[in-house]
Amino acid sequence: RQVAAKVLEQEGDSATARFEAWEDKASRKVAFGIHRLQTLQADSPHDFMTLAVGVRELRKLRSL
Repeated sequence: RQVAAKVLEQEGDSATARFEAWEDKASRKVAFGIHRLQTLQADSPHDFMTLAVGVRELRKLRSL
């Protein structure tokens, strides 16, 4: 929810434009975070440690 709020704070006439504006501010960090979350989602098993890493990545993205 907090990441979405950060994206929606950006200027733009569409959701895509707002996301791209947010992503451009810290493109390397955003790309890394998204890649990390995709990797966690694809890997098995889904356990507490996987969840903890995912939450940490979302917290990093929230602060951008």
